[in-house]
Amino acid sequence: QVKALEWVYNNIAQFGGNPENITIFGQSAGAMSVKYLVSSPMSKDYVSKAIIMSGGGISKSARVSTGDQSVLDAPAEDMFDLEGIYSLEEMRETSVEKLRELVDNYQNVQKRQITTRPHVDNVLILEEFNDAAVNNNIADIPYMIGYVADDMAGLNKGIEEFAAVRDSLSQNPTYMYKFECPLPNDGRPCMEGTFHSAELWYVFHTLGRSWRPFAEVDEALSNKVVDYWTNFAKYGNPNGKEGDAWQPATRENPYTEVICRSEN
Repeated sequence: QVKALEWVYNNIAQFGGNPENITIFGQSAGAMSVKYLVSSPMSKDYVSKAIIMSGGGISKSARVSTGDQSVLDAPAEDMFDLEGIYSLEEMRETSVEKLRELVDNYQNVQKRQITTRPHVDNVLILEEFNDAAVNNNIADIPYMIGYVADDMAGLNKGIEEFAAVRDSLSQNPTYMYKFECPLPNDGRPCMEGTFHSAELWYVFHTLGRSWRPFAEVDEALSNKVVDYWTNFAKYGNPNGKEGDAWQPATRENPYTEVICRSEN
């Protein structure tokens, strides 16, 4: 991800883009990636704006490992040893597909799991995101951060605290949102409500590719959401160049934009 971002920064001008106006956004695990891209010294200077979707804010639910490096390396070394791969050069030449195969094989043989989440290695990641945010060690840029109404446990936590911390440390705005739009029922009780990932059809305007009975009000909402995300990418403000309906969240005024159908 860092190398892809670096490539965009170095080459986008040749495609008519502006390297000083790069927005990254992600949802769920992608949101976790955004959090570490804006805090890593290897990538944060390439980012101009960031959107964190259902990835939490400043909370106690850490998503990185902080243990001793040798302890973290040991199972990976065992995994490669099992496949007869011993040199760093061979490890680096391993394709993504082959690496996935190695992980699955190792877990099946050894009956233990390899943790593949990020960890503090003091190169790519210097500190856990919560600490980086509080210590003002993340990119000083506009942020948009939010969650969906029936999100996974904990992913709505710490968002208001993140906005308050940014308000104390930066002049750049933070915009908070709550996506509150129950999806049209497709007949499965377990898939009712505004569950984790429910907003993605609206964000990417792909309602027509879904089996659910979306209506005109959903199309209108999707257009609204696309405008919000696009305006933020262009201007650092989901309202666009003008307008102030969606206010930045501050410590004194933790404004949250509730995104829902007009019928609601």
